[in-house]
Amino acid sequence: MNQVNDNKLKKQLGIGLLLATYVGVLAYLSNYIA
Repeated sequence: MNQVNDNKLKKQLGIGLLLATYVGVLAYLSNYIA
């Protein structure tokens, strides 16, 4: 297995998780404020 591809995949997963959390928090806050 290629170590570089594995690291790239993990980085993409981490960014995806961060984005999902960010969007979730934004939606929660907008519902809370509105």
